[in-house]
Amino acid sequence: MIPAPGRSSDAHPMSGPYNEVSNRIIAGSEAIMALSSHLPEHVRTYIREQVETGAFPSEEAVITDAVERTMDSVEPWADPGTQEALAQYQRGEGEEWTPDLHLRIREEASANSRRGKPVSPDVIY
Repeated sequence: MIPAPGRSSDAHPMSGPYNEVSNRIIAGSEAIMALSSHLPEHVRTYIREQVETGAFPSEEAVITDAVERTMDSVEPWADPGTQEALAQYQRGEGEEWTPDLHLRIREEASANSRRGKPVSPDVIY
């Protein structure tokens, strides 16, 4: 696989374009270790587990992913999916959220799951 511009071939897929910037700001794993030493123990444990299980190649990748996810959530209204949902609602294509609608969606998701059809994580939780 050819890496995207600004990524090394061994970069975690969620690390995004901030690798080059973070490499200039934080030179090496010593700085990450220093940063992570200031984090609460449960956060440090989570970061170590993510690396040990192979979910991320390094502590830096775990921290970068967490920060980028936070950055993405700052502007939820700018998300194309959210914009389309708002447009649908404005066109009168939406349904009011009710306990009955919630039950209907969960029952449909359960039936799809039993049939082996994929179920969106938005419905599972």
